Amino acid sequence: MRKSLGIIVAAFATVALGGCTTMRGGPKNVIEELGSSLSVKDGDVSVALVTRDQIIQHYVLKAADKRAFRNRVIDHYMGEMDRQYEKYSMRLFNEGVQTALGFDAAIIGLSSTAALFESSADDLASVISAFAGLQSAVNKNLYFDRTLPALIVTMDAKRAEVEAELINRKSQQAADYSLEAAIRDLRRYQQAGTLMRAVTAVTETASVEKEEAEEAARRAYELQLGFTCVPDDSLAEESPRLFGYFGTLQDDLFSGDAAKATQAEQKIRYLAVALGLSAQGTMDEVLETLSVYLTEKVCTKEQFDVLEEKLEDVWKVKL
Repeated sequence: MRKSLGIIVAAFATVALGGCTTMRGGPKNVIEELGSSLSVKDGDVSVALVTRDQIIQHYVLKAADKRAFRNRVIDHYMGEMDRQYEKYSMRLFNEGVQTALGFDAAIIGLSSTAALFESSADDLASVISAFAGLQSAVNKNLYFDRTLPALIVTMDAKRAEVEAELINRKSQQAADYSLEAAIRDLRRYQQAGTLMRAVTAVTETASVEKEEAEEAARRAYELQLGFTCVPDDSLAEESPRLFGYFGTLQDDLFSGDAAKATQAEQKIRYLAVALGLSAQGTMDEVLETLSVYLTEKVCTKEQFDVLEEKLEDVWKVKL
């Protein structure tokens, strides 16, 4: 038992020395956490503004050119945020690689030890298995697998979006874009460089792509069933009304009420003629002809509008 415990302790020490990491969810918070100071002149004295309240107080009470001071605050904090983000993203990537290599090295080393010391082979096998499972968990929980580069790229893209907004707003007058508003945007710039925001953005993108893929699959499936076209999104409201009205006509046609059936048959045959289709044959044949027309010729809003005009002319109804 003591021998097994020694093996396990040694194994964990190996990984600890090989690159244990405590991963933050984002770079240091420049505004709240880092305490970055902004030097300004207060008369003949140079004053260091550190906290948000100190900066706003100087802006409100002492800044002669509020727009220039606001822009200086933006530039100062953006520079600090860029510096912290660069350090964070590099550490995020490097520690991910080091942790993965540390686990791999530990597993390889323990496997070699098991071959040299047969008496400890069973204990080492258990430790190797535990490390293999722990390595898998770390890879999943800390994004050390293929997901990590995608998250870093997403953070870069989101930061660039907010950066463009900040640069554009620097041209606005202080009355239209206050320092307080700029600080809120700086917080957004800070948040854009965090894993939480990146994961959220990737998830949203994946959800949209999933919906688009499902829609493409639906259209492909319907085309495979024999439709030469599939109604586009512009008919999301019109299509149910169109097929609902035809469904009502068919209900009347087969309701057993002679008057309703005769009226429904007349409307259907008149519409077939108006659309340039054959109205000859049995009612089932005419309905089949109309069904093919609806699934092949009414695929866009413009085509639906043409059909609706025909319905108004023939049936005096509007869908």
